[in-house]
Amino acid sequence: MWRPDDIVLEHYRVESAAPDPAGDGGMLFNCRHLSRPFRAQLETPSPRLLTGPAGLRQIINRAEQRIRLGMHPNLAAAFNLRFSRRLPVLIGEAVAGESLAQRLAAGRCGHNPRIELSLAIQFCHGLEHCHKLGIIHGRLSPATITITPHSLLKVTGFGLTAPDEQLEPNRLTTLISEDIRAFGICMWRIFCSTPPYLDRKRPGKPQPVNPQLTFPVPLQVALLRSTANDSARRYRTFAELRHDLNLAYRKLYNIPCPYFEPPHADYRAEILNNQAVMLLEEGKKRAAAQKLARSLESNDTLPEAVYNDLLLRWLEGSDPARILGRIAALRRADHKQPELPTLERAIKLQSVQSGAAVQETREAKPQFRMVAPASRLAIYRRNPARKKLEQNLLDHLRQRRYQACHDLLLTAWAREGFRKDKFFNGIYNELLLVREKRQPLQAQRFLKLGGHQSPVIALAAIPRSRRIVSLGADGGLLIHDLGSIGKPASRKKRELQATCLAVSPDGEHLAVGNRDGGVRLLSPRDGQATGAAQSHQAPISALAFNHDGKLLASGDEDGSIMVRRLATAAEHQAAPAGSGPIRALLYPGDDLGLISAGEDGVLRDWKSRLRECTAAIPAHEGPILALAASGQGEEIRLISAGADRLVKIQRRTEEQCRQTLTGHGGKITALLTLADGRTLVSAGDDDLIMVWNLAGAGNLFTLDGRGDGICSLARGHRPHTFLAGRHDGTINIWMLIYQLNFDLL
Repeated sequence: MWRPDDIVLEHYRVESAAPDPAGDGGMLFNCRHLSRPFRAQLETPSPRLLTGPAGLRQIINRAEQRIRLGMHPNLAAAFNLRFSRRLPVLIGEAVAGESLAQRLAAGRCGHNPRIELSLAIQFCHGLEHCHKLGIIHGRLSPATITITPHSLLKVTGFGLTAPDEQLEPNRLTTLISEDIRAFGICMWRIFCSTPPYLDRKRPGKPQPVNPQLTFPVPLQVALLRSTANDSARRYRTFAELRHDLNLAYRKLYNIPCPYFEPPHADYRAEILNNQAVMLLEEGKKRAAAQKLARSLESNDTLPEAVYNDLLLRWLEGSDPARILGRIAALRRADHKQPELPTLERAIKLQSVQSGAAVQETREAKPQFRMVAPASRLAIYRRNPARKKLEQNLLDHLRQRRYQACHDLLLTAWAREGFRKDKFFNGIYNELLLVREKRQPLQAQRFLKLGGHQSPVIALAAIPRSRRIVSLGADGGLLIHDLGSIGKPASRKKRELQATCLAVSPDGEHLAVGNRDGGVRLLSPRDGQATGAAQSHQAPISALAFNHDGKLLASGDEDGSIMVRRLATAAEHQAAPAGSGPIRALLYPGDDLGLISAGEDGVLRDWKSRLRECTAAIPAHEGPILALAASGQGEEIRLISAGADRLVKIQRRTEEQCRQTLTGHGGKITALLTLADGRTLVSAGDDDLIMVWNLAGAGNLFTLDGRGDGICSLARGHRPHTFLAGRHDGTINIWMLIYQLNFDLL
């Protein structure tokens, strides 16, 4: 078998080896990773389990159980099962510290009930988590309980042999009871330094008897009930045992144990990140990318997952300039990303190299990062601080101290990078109902929708509903129903060979332009056809409804524009000379005037129903790809963007550009003005979403799109949300977090 200094699974150097203390014949190897600051424990099963397929199946089942336990702070984590020449090897956490068996042997138990009760309660948390998932330990002993140098208890020694492959409810209850008794015996040794006193005069099995302990009554009850041979007298769950241990703590010290409540932590993102790193060690990049995407859905600001995602994209050949732009955006957003400077230096070094030197730089450093499992009791100290914070926020809200509630919320939320938090999000939504918004401070990637296999080139939220309609570059239309509860559902999908879409302001009509030049009207509810509108001689490239939904304008690849009154089917046409394909159409105000943007970079202002082009304004050197507008009447401002990477802002009544916004590193493909009338969102090929203040404050912040480019933007169902369609076929729903104004209250 392996010896110290052997290299195992290409990445791990063996430091020591020992038999598994669980006693099932397996071996444990403490190892150091060759390129990352990560210490692992490799676990191999007993040779007797490898003699047939049944034994191998049992090993795999047990390994999957242990990986499913995740990263609970009181359990030794397991990350991945690999094979070394057909030998199953479970890669897990190498827990630093000493075992309870070592403490007992050194005579360091039975002297400090405060510490010992705290350790016992921590143990209960770990086994509660196991039993909730239907996973039994089955081998509990002092050798399988480890205390870290920072006094965090971790349960180890699960082994690779499951007590039962499939547990019936009655059998599961029995095994839980046996785990409780095994720990009860450990507790006797913790508190009394001896095994349970047994009365061997009685016939049958030995029974624990009351040794007239000087401990408080709840602790005596805990010791006796947990070790009772009669399973009916034992605790049914570790939660019951934990309750009595806390009563004993209160009896002794007049306060509840600080570790009584479960640790306030959600490790889903960390688990998925670590699983991704393990998959990358095996060369499974596609599966790793999926894990990283799920990790970032759970916690959009997890530093290790953000860094690993960027590193993987770079190694897979993504545009270095795009990755550097995303790193800069993260820096401006003040995300705590300590690893990004290393990646940034490596990418910049690559930019001055060529050929084999580039490949050598990519293969050298930096390395993917794992989230280290908890090793300190600080994980429990978050509980009281968090509970106090939540109580203060609720008190402010109930007493209508809105400004104080708002300030406290933003301060606490900013420390966590405005990550998704059910409680914080709930308080923020309550405050939104009270007062008006000033300006956005940051945005939160609130929800992710999938379903497209190609870039999302057009998006719209259906007014007065919870539906979103999206269009892929492959011509597929998808209607997403967010519903009121549960996960969003994609209700209808129609392969229409569509090229663009628009939704009327009243939500009654969904217009879709096709490659054959036709414009169809669909039901926004289910996508069923309700009629046909204009018919062009070339593929449709742009659509727009006017402010009341009575007029529908369409433009095509030949440069023709058509406006149709839906009620009467009356049509009007125009073909501006030299415009090239029509790239965008917009009704900017309440009048019937239409703005068109073409391949030639010129904005054209048309009177009602294309009667006359009143202005042709050169705006960009190259195609205009997106249009937006803000203001009303004479104060309407036209906002355009295009392939020249510039955003131009000018009054509708003037030809002179008032303001030019710069910052994107690629073509700007989408613009959006939000319902507050003061905020502009721009996005493009550089995968950045930039949020601007139209009142002159400039760029407020920049968001990382994480989709190899943003193709489309649209307002969301609520005034403080917007949608972003990505090049990879994903739709993100963003929620803006505003500075709110309570001055008048």
